[in-house]
Amino acid sequence: MIVPVWAASWELSCCQPEAEVGTRWVVPISFNPKTDPWWVSDHGASATVAQRDYGVADLMIRRDREAPRLLSAGELRFYGPSDLAEGRHQGRFFVDAHSDDHESIPGGGAVSAVDLVPIRFRLSDGAAGRQMYVPSEQLDPVRVSSTVERSQLDEWVGEQETRVICELLVWIEIGDSDA
Repeated sequence: MIVPVWAASWELSCCQPEAEVGTRWVVPISFNPKTDPWWVSDHGASATVAQRDYGVADLMIRRDREAPRLLSAGELRFYGPSDLAEGRHQGRFFVDAHSDDHESIPGGGAVSAVDLVPIRFRLSDGAAGRQMYVPSEQLDPVRVSSTVERSQLDEWVGEQETRVICELLVWIEIGDSDA
């Protein structure tokens, strides 16, 4: 079974291993039952239906009876909402490297593909009159062989009014016990 796992570029730069096709990638993983990406749900960035659906997992999820936030799908173990019922769910897996309780349960699998998902940010007026970059548009993904290649799409455009930053989507293969 192939599972998409989202990773913020800065998390790999900070403290997580790079992912490369053909190697095993082990990182702390969480599950969010929201299907829209954060740049759409939190900031209203534009994305087509196909772009919104890209990277959404659809899996049978089981709960660990002794640890309410510990979940599994096939051989993948991860954290998620404590009120998520067992059963089939859609949502997004993501690297969650900075939660204290995740360090003891790394998830992962063999990397089958890596995609750079460019997000265009525009300079906008924020709180207290400060200018800030806000996600405005999801661009088409680019298939690469490693997350190390992420900087090839990060760019400043024009007079620093827009910026493109890549989110990373790592496709991992895991054992499929019942997903």
